[in-house]
Amino acid sequence: MRKEVYGLDMIWKNCPDFKNQKSVLEEVIINSVYVFELYPKYHCECNWIEMYWGAAKREARLKCDYSFKSLERNIDSFLDKAGDLAHIRRYFRRSMDFIEAYSRCTDGREVVQEVRKFVEKKHLSHRKVRVSSDLV
Repeated sequence: MRKEVYGLDMIWKNCPDFKNQKSVLEEVIINSVYVFELYPKYHCECNWIEMYWGAAKREARLKCDYSFKSLERNIDSFLDKAGDLAHIRRYFRRSMDFIEAYSRCTDGREVVQEVRKFVEKKHLSHRKVRVSSDLV
């Protein structure tokens, strides 16, 4: 039989009152009129705000020389271009697809396969005639 050694950190993590304790920031926000959303660490694909910010940075890379004055002049246009309502809805939908895939799957491999279904989706053009493979 192997003897288990627990440190103070492990004991605290196993205490129900410690596990259910919310952070001070979370408690303050929940007690106010705002909504508190906590996204998983290291999973930026689940956070639509990260996608929005990435699109704004992409606009900045394409249209700016990255001098401070140029960024200061153009930052509003970069955020506006990335913040189009249709784009924001797309970022949100994509994030929800990732969250649903993570919640449905139990194994990391399953998540990768599930995510590939909507990340690598191949769209067929509605203007092309589909030819059956046995005719080719």
